[in-house]
Amino acid sequence: MRHSEFWNALEQAFGSVAGHSLAQDLVLAPFDMTALEALDKGTSPVLVWNALIDETGADEQTRWIYRRPVKKKS
Repeated sequence: MRHSEFWNALEQAFGSVAGHSLAQDLVLAPFDMTALEALDKGTSPVLVWNALIDETGADEQTRWIYRRPVKKKS
């Protein structure tokens, strides 16, 4: 997973505003920091994504959303 895939998946799964709020505010237990802080420190985006999915209780379909093609806006 690349950083761009992380941010695209975040927006698809949680919406733009809520997703960015989660990344900035929700402390992820495995890292004891937010997703944004973990990414800034060089943590793999896929590890951050999986921790975010676990922490939010999202379903397995959401976990793999980044592997689906990005929907183009009309």
